[in-house]
Formats: sequence, structure tokens, C-alpha cells
Amino acid sequence: MMQLYGRHRFFLLIFLAFFLAHWSNAQQLRYAFKNYTPNDGLPSSEVHKVLQDARHYMWFATDHGVCRFNGYEFKTYNLADNSILGFYEDYKKRIWAWSFSGRLFVFENEKFEEYKWNKKLMALTQPGIIQSFYVDTDDNLFVASSGPHSYKITKNGDAIDLIKIRPSSKIIMAQAEQGHFFTYISEYPIRYNEGPKLPEISTFVNIQMNKRTYHVEVPVVVVPERFKIRQISDSEVVILLREFQVDLNLRNGNYQTKKLNLIVYDAANVDGNKYYATEDGLVIENSRSEIVATYLKGIHLVSILKDMEGGLWLTSLNSGVFYLQPSRIAHLSKNNEILKKKFSALYQLQDKTLLAGFSDGEVVRFKPHSLWQNFNLDLESVNSFYEDTSKVIFVGGVISNILRDGSFFARTVNGQTFQTIIGLSNFVKQNGNIYIGITNNIVKLNSKNKEGFELITQESFRASRLFVNNKGDMLVGNVFGLWYYRNGRIVPYDSTKPLFSSRVTDIAKFNGGQLLVGTRGKGLLIEDADSLIQLTENTGLISNNIRRILVDEDNVWVASNKGISILRFTSYAPLRFSINNINASDGLLSNEVNELITYNDYVIAGTNTGASFLSKKAFIGKSYEPLPLYVSSIRIGEQISSEEALLDVSSFKRNLIVRYEALSYSNVGKLNYRYRLAGFDSTWFYTNNLEIQFNPLPYGKYRLEIQAKREFEHWSDRVATVSLSIQCKAPLWKTPVFWAILTMLLIAAIFFYYKKREKEISKRQQEKELLQHRISETEQLALKSQMNPHFIFNSLNSIQQYVIDRDVQGANSFISGFSKLMRQTLDFSSKEKITLEEEIGYLKNYLELERMRMESKFDFTITVDAVSPAAELRLPPLMLQPYVENALRHGVRYLKDKNGHIQLSFIERNAVLECIVEDNGIGRDKAGKLKAVNPIEYQSRGMSLTAERVELLNRNADRKIVIIVKDLTNESGEACGTSVSVKFPV
Repeated sequence: MMQLYGRHRFFLLIFLAFFLAHWSNAQQLRYAFKNYTPNDGLPSSEVHKVLQDARHYMWFATDHGVCRFNGYEFKTYNLADNSILGFYEDYKKRIWAWSFSGRLFVFENEKFEEYKWNKKLMALTQPGIIQSFYVDTDDNLFVASSGPHSYKITKNGDAIDLIKIRPSSKIIMAQAEQGHFFTYISEYPIRYNEGPKLPEISTFVNIQMNKRTYHVEVPVVVVPERFKIRQISDSEVVILLREFQVDLNLRNGNYQTKKLNLIVYDAANVDGNKYYATEDGLVIENSRSEIVATYLKGIHLVSILKDMEGGLWLTSLNSGVFYLQPSRIAHLSKNNEILKKKFSALYQLQDKTLLAGFSDGEVVRFKPHSLWQNFNLDLESVNSFYEDTSKVIFVGGVISNILRDGSFFARTVNGQTFQTIIGLSNFVKQNGNIYIGITNNIVKLNSKNKEGFELITQESFRASRLFVNNKGDMLVGNVFGLWYYRNGRIVPYDSTKPLFSSRVTDIAKFNGGQLLVGTRGKGLLIEDADSLIQLTENTGLISNNIRRILVDEDNVWVASNKGISILRFTSYAPLRFSINNINASDGLLSNEVNELITYNDYVIAGTNTGASFLSKKAFIGKSYEPLPLYVSSIRIGEQISSEEALLDVSSFKRNLIVRYEALSYSNVGKLNYRYRLAGFDSTWFYTNNLEIQFNPLPYGKYRLEIQAKREFEHWSDRVATVSLSIQCKAPLWKTPVFWAILTMLLIAAIFFYYKKREKEISKRQQEKELLQHRISETEQLALKSQMNPHFIFNSLNSIQQYVIDRDVQGANSFISGFSKLMRQTLDFSSKEKITLEEEIGYLKNYLELERMRMESKFDFTITVDAVSPAAELRLPPLMLQPYVENALRHGVRYLKDKNGHIQLSFIERNAVLECIVEDNGIGRDKAGKLKAVNPIEYQSRGMSLTAERVELLNRNADRKIVIIVKDLTNESGEACGTSVSVKFPV
């Protein structure tokens, strides 16, 4: 820092001026700060304070309101007074902001509210400006402002004055919590605007921390608005006053007071160095209090903060906010200005100095902080370097003026010879010879030969990259792929692997023996034994267009047109590694990286706009805490909701939008997210968006799990996770109970419908059967009514015959039998069934009448063979009479003698009553012929009617009536009668 000490001020100024001028010329590594301005969303360029809260959000106090930064966007909160000067976070994680007017605002539950005792506070502190603030665990406020004013305000609004007017000047700096001090003036000689000027007295400072009190004396009365304390380390604090700085050793209590030439507004310890925010930029001192760098000259810086990742934030009164990546990528510079040229070649010499070649033919030999030599070679561009043991440095490139004799163009610099040759590729050494590839061949160099080079291949062949493997074979890469150079010939490296025919840009060998091949468009190829692994953008590589490969111990650095990929190998068999990508957002000067070399603890990246020094420790082997991950908003339907509302999501509002954010200011745009609904679906969905939408949200009870990780981390690592419990109530018709009840109701409905249907069918069947029964009865009655006139007709014929014959006795006897038969017929016709006894009586009466009518031409016999009594066996009435009548009319009637006989047999067997009517007449065939001769004779329908009756009776019966008619023949085969068998189920 530019400082003036005591009475040696003049001589010290001269010394510092000379020292800084020399240092400025030698200083060659510089940081590049990112500048956030209103163009990036910051509400104002005037930023008074920076704060990182417990949740790791960045807060900025500006003269146009308070804004919060999450790494992606600035969110501005407009307050009643937007000229905000400072912040404080209390034990409840509330953010307190105070304005230029002295008003306090408190941020809680995502909104700012005015402090309820603001009017009293403003009355006490006006016209002073709040300088220090603290809230204790009893919600008492401690406020110190310019004036000076110092008050304790209780939660009830009572004010207690902490300052006393005394001849002395005393400051109390009490450590309220780790890293925060409440500083106030407890004794002061005058009030605000009282007295012409401050008296010439000292200020006593009491520092209370770690249960100890340290005493410091400053030889002036301190201006109230210009004092603060910062803890630089466990053993040192820095007290910043308006004109003085006090460095206090906490171990022994010793302190050193320095008078300042610049006003220092804030201080911080960064990487072991002291960083001071001053009215003229940033000043960096090392542990020996030596100035090692100055940045942002002319910019009025007012606060400085190191965030949880190690990134550095600076606020200014006129230029917004400046941010330095935690990786601290430094850049090659000259005279404190970053050298923004296209680096086309980098090389480390044996004396540990570095060579840089540029696209305009310039070469720089340098060593950071100690050496800088630049000169021009007769080249249009420098492509490569090679240091020979003969102290000759070969330089390959595009030569603008080739000497006519074909020799090297050479230049001696500081006793060292730089010899140039047309060179497209890098230099390699094989069997003591140096080789370089050119546009149409491979050249063997000879520094002692005037001709200087020799073409070694038999064919014209472009060689853009050379490599000698551990077997001594030379590999050649060009636009047509990877090749071997053997005995003057170029042969394909492996024609069985098509990827080796891609354009090759670099070749290297990894420590595990794997061959690494960089391609243009096909990514990085790794040949491991017989297998070939291809790494591309799809597998995490930053680009498919590889420019350079650098192997450094167990890590491989890959340069491309989009930045650098670092492969960190954890296993060789099988190959296991992680990939970390670096680009301009991490601090590189350009994404287009042309060269990579190692230098001490750095990897130097030569880009199109400069050279960046990357600390290996910052990118390799560093452990990372899980990212701070938060849900920023929840929207159910059209309303902003809380996490508690997710436990009762209505079935009618299932549109859910969840916004979230992981905080990483050094990896903006390079974070990966994934989410799933655990308990509903185990599938992870991957995204880079900061919003998840569910439309509609599925029904049920489950958890929304969201995870975030850095680009190079694995999901299997300990990554940040948030979990939201969700219960989306299904509508009644979606619940299992509903479907169970519905199923039961449906089953019941089907059952009742089936029963009703069955009842209706049964009823219909019964009605049908009843109707059928009635129809059958009606039909049977009709048939019976057709048979009754037939009996009457035949009987009247018999009576008529008796009258003709004047046989009164016979007529009377016949009429008596006829009347009995008629009564039986009328009686039986109305019955469904009659007894066998009644049937036999009826048939016997009928046969006797017929025998009387036919003058005893036949006789009849009735036999009964039944298990049951004839009075218990029942059968349909009038069923046998037609067959008996048929036996008379067509059987025994035509017999010439009076030997006709009719046999009636009734046999009961196995619940069957068989009734047999058998005659010894002429048979059915002969009777039919006689009937045909006399067609006008009355045609009997008894047999057909009986058949119809049997069909009706059998229609709805389980056991059928069976009728069997057969002709009887004698031994000569001649017809001798007919037998009719009727079997009734009983």
C-alpha cells in the first residue's frame, strides 16, 4: 500500500516512487475482474456495501435500492428511502438495511418492513449517518452514527444514550459475533456541529474480543464517520481510521500505527495477502506489508468481501461491483496491462524461462515478476519451439522471407541462436535427430549443416502433428487421420478403427500407457490396450474440436475452441475419471485456447487474446461443499404458495410451478439439475432450467426431490438436495374407497338386476307355461270336444239301427249304456287326469256298447298287472278310446266270422304304466285298402287328434308319453291284427 511514515515521509515517497516504477515494469501476472453494472441488472453504479447472508445470497446496498444476487439475476427491492448505505444480518437471519436518511428496514419472510421505532431513531441520530449496527438476542438495537451518536434501543422503544461528553475521545470496538464488531464512540469532546474544531487530543480505542480487551492509542481525535475494524486473521486485526491504520497483534497485544496517504474504506485477507479497498482502487500487500499489486486505479472502492467459494467482491461509488473468481486465474501482462495478443506457441526452456510466440512473428522470453525480453523474427507467425542441446533454439512457423540458398534464417539473442524453418507441426526428437512437419513432408533438421534440413518421406504428405512413442515409433497426425512413419513411408496407424481417420490435431501418451489423440470434430480418443474410448461433448467434454493435449501427472488438460477440459483420472483399469470444464466465465481471457504448458504450480493457457496462468490447486484435488440449493417460489394454480400448501393440493388446482436456484457465483451457467417425484416415479429428469412445471400434478402422496451439482461432479457424490413433501388429494371419483364403493354398488346393481331379470324371466316363464298349459288344456278340450260328437254320432247310429230293427229292449239297454258313457265323457273331459280304474270302467262301458251295436262280432278281455292299485294310478282321460275305436273300426270289423277279439292290458313297471290295445283284426294295410274303396264313409280323426294331444302334453313335460304301433302277423307272415302300446309316466 502507498503509505507515508512519520518524519521520513519525503524520502520514503522518493523510494516508493522508484520501487513502484521498477515493479510496474516487472509485474507480469494480473487478475481480470468481472464488472457488474446497471447493464447487468444492478440498480445503480453507486454501491455502498456488499453482504453475503447465511444462505449465501449476495446483497448490495445502492443509492437506488437494495438488490439481492443469486448468480443469475439481480432482484431489486424498492424501499421508502432507496439510498441504502449498509447491511447487517442478525441472529434470526434477518437482514437490516439503513438508508441515508437514517431509516431502518428489516427483511423477513421475503419482504422488507420499516422498523417500528424509525421516527424515534431518526430523531435521535439526525443529521448523522448510521456507521455501525448490532441486534442482541433480546432484540435490543445498538446504533452508532456520525455526530457522534450512540444508542441502545430496546424492543419496547426505550432509548439509552451510550456516549458521554468528556474531554477525552474513546472508541469501543466490541466483537458481537464472529467477523462482526459493533463500534461506537463512548466518549467525545463535542457534539455534532458544536465548537469551532476538535481539540488536539488522542483517541483511545478499546477492542473487546475473545474475552480480552486490547488498548490502542491514536494521536488524533477520530472523525466519527471514519473508523472501522476488520479481523484479518486469527492473530491480527486492522483498525481503519480516516488518516491512520492500526495493525494489532492479538497474540501479544502489540500494535503499529501508520499514517495513510490514501483513505482506506475496507480490508480483507485473501490467500494470505491483505486486500485494501481505497479511494483509488485496490491495493494488495503481502505478509511483509510490501505492495505486490494495484488494481482498478481511479475507482473509488468502499467495501470488500470474500464469499463462501473464495470469490472476491468489491463495491464502488461510481463503477458498480467488481468480482474476482476464486480460482484467481492470473494473466500475463506488461506494465500492469494484460497482454491481449494471440499466443500461437508456448515453450519452457531449460533455465526455467518461458518462450511465447505470437501470430505476428514476435517472440517474448519471460519469467513472471523478473524477466521480460521481446524481439521479432522474420516470421509471419510462430508455430513451435525446440531447445537443442547445442544451445540452438529452433523456431517453426510461416516464414515471410526464405533465403535463396535454403539455409536457416538465424538470429542471436543474448548469446543464444534462434534458427527458423517453415514449420507446420511441433518438433520431436528421434534417434538423435530433430524432426518437424511441414505442408507436404516431414523434415529432419541439422543445425550444423548449412542446408539445414532434409525431406525424409517418399511421398508428398502434410504433417501437422508429430509424436514419438515409448517404442521409438514416430506417429504423424494430419487432416486424414493418424499415421505411422516407417522407413520413409507413411502407413495408417490402425485401419480397423474408423475414428483414427479423423483429422488429428495433437497426440500424447498418458501415464497409464494410453494413447491420447485429439481430433477436429470427433473429440478426444483414448486407446487403452485393444479398446478405443471416444470422449465428446455428449460425455462431458467442453468441445469436440481439440487443439492441444497436456498430460500432467494423473491429469489430462485438453484445450479446445470452447475452453479447457480437465480429466482427473482415479483409476486406470478400468479407466475412471471426472471432467471439469473451464472457459471465459471462469476467468480465461478467451475460450479459444491454442497452447498448454506446465510451469511450476501453474498450467499456462495460450489463447487468442492472451496467456492465462491457472493454479493447479484451484482446479485439481480441491474438495467442494454441496451447493446451497433453495426453492425460491412455489406457485399452485395462479397463486404463490408455501411449502405447507403442498400437503393439501386440491384436485381442482393441480398446476404446480416450482422455481429453485443453487448458489455458485464462480460456476454461473455451469450447474446441472435433476428432479424426480419419489414415491410416485423413481425416474430422474435432468435439466438446466431453474423451473419445474407439473400440469397436471399427479394424485397421491410423494416427495419432489431436486438436486444440483457442479459440472465436474458426479451425481453419486454428496450433492445438494432439497425435498418437498406433496399430497395431491384425488377427487372422490379417483380415490380407492370411491372405486371400492362403486365396485360394490356395481356388483350389487348387477346382482339385483340379475335377480330382477331372473325373477322376470321366471315370471315370464311361469306365465308362458301357464299360458301354454291353458292353451294345451284348451286344445285338449277342443280335441276332446271333437271326439265327443264322434261318440254321439256312432251311438246314435246304433240307436237308429235298434229303432229300425224295432228292438225296444235292445234300444233301451243301449240308451242306458250310452247315457252312462256320455256322463263319463262329460265328466272326464274337464279333468287333467283320471284314475286307471276310471279309465278301465270307461273303456269297458264303451266296448260293451260297441259289441251290442255290432251284434257280438267281437269279444274283449281286460287285464291289469300293476304294483299300485288301479285307483292310485293316474293318466290323461280319453287317450286310449281312439285306439280302441280304431281296433274296432279297422280291425275286427272286417272279420267274416264273429271271432274278433280286443285285448286291453295295463302293466306297471319302473314308474311307467304301459297300456296295450291289441286286436286280431285284418291289419292296418288291408284296412287301408278297404277304406280307399269306400271313401265317402265317415273319416275318423281320433288317432290324429290323440297324436296332437300327446305332442301338446310332451311339450313341457320332462318324461314323455310314448306311443308304439305295430302290426301283428302269424307264422305265415299274414296280418293277424294290430297292437298299440301307450306308455305313461307315473
